Amino acid sequence: MQVLVNMRSGHGFSLLELLFVIATGAVISGSLLQVYLYGHKDRLRQFERQQSLDTSMVVRRIFDEDLRLALDMAAALAPAVAAGLVPVEKWHAGASFSRPSTAVSGSDVVIVRHYSVTGLIESSNLYYLAHRGGRRDQPAGLYLRRSRPEGGFHRGEELVTGFGDLRVAVCQRRCDTTSRVEYGNLTAVRIRYRVAEDSGLMPGLLTVPVDVSDSDLSEPGEAFP
Repeated sequence: MQVLVNMRSGHGFSLLELLFVIATGAVISGSLLQVYLYGHKDRLRQFERQQSLDTSMVVRRIFDEDLRLALDMAAALAPAVAAGLVPVEKWHAGASFSRPSTAVSGSDVVIVRHYSVTGLIESSNLYYLAHRGGRRDQPAGLYLRRSRPEGGFHRGEELVTGFGDLRVAVCQRRCDTTSRVEYGNLTAVRIRYRVAEDSGLMPGLLTVPVDVSDSDLSEPGEAFP
């Protein structure tokens, strides 16, 4: 108040008054800056979470469409082909396909097979986690290798980045540690994964049931633990 009086009376500022004005301005500016930074960080967190949700939806769509196509094809062939159809298989020591050398240790590798009307494998898609460029200092992502008509697979292509902890279960009444189940005994395919975000890891779960009669299923609580 004294500062305003001095201004109206034409007097100059004293050093104490000048320091007071500077300090008051600094406090107000600091408060406004804190409000701005808090709002900016909050918007950034919301943006990152929305990105994670979008990524999770993309992952679900990729697996859901591929699995349903493979299972539908196997279902159409099942009456004529009594055995041998394995539309989904998790890599294990005795698997008929190789685990990619760049696959992240501890995460599952899964192959989805598409059969032709003759009962032979028409194409296969191999899903796994890997670090970009094979370098551990790079982010991990979901990769896909498509089969070649002449045999083997094309080079891996990155589908989603910021992806981790891929877990696949092929369910034979129960979703346990089984890696290979023929279509006639397959009840569901369960995929767990995590999409990275700044505040932690957002888990995701996709369960694609196989079209079987209710009499073949155990109680819901036992079928998919």
